[in-house]
Amino acid sequence: MIALAVAALAACGGGDELRATSEGVFSCDSPSVRVEFDPAESVTVKAGDAALAAATFTERKVSQDCRLVPDAPRTTMESSPWDDALLGKGVYRPAVLECGVRGGVAIYMHPIFNADIGRNDGSVLLVVDGTTIVVSAVLKNKGDALANRVYHAPRYCTPA
Repeated sequence: MIALAVAALAACGGGDELRATSEGVFSCDSPSVRVEFDPAESVTVKAGDAALAAATFTERKVSQDCRLVPDAPRTTMESSPWDDALLGKGVYRPAVLECGVRGGVAIYMHPIFNADIGRNDGSVLLVVDGTTIVVSAVLKNKGDALANRVYHAPRYCTPA
């Protein structure tokens, strides 16, 4: 898993293929994705060998090939425009998931603001197929084993 964390950090560290973003919904042309989750460091979404998106506790990046969806709905603490009913239980350990999507994947990322310290200290990354959340990854409170987790819809994703 150390190699996975190093590869994910390298992908999120600023290669030519990924651009920094704070928040947004991005459309990527891929019928399947591989989600690599390391609760101590990062989450990366790939199509084949190409990184589509990556997030750490402090950064969120997306591929140049993914298009920002203007005026896309956003999640808030009170509600989400996407259905999360198919998500299973949270996984709190490193995980690799292979996920199939029907019409191309949408990736939504946003920072997590911690009012106790007055700054962002985490990230949420969602993989969405149509109106269904396929993967939900949460990175917050680095070092808190119960705060960092990934959920996935078994109907769409299988452990690799």
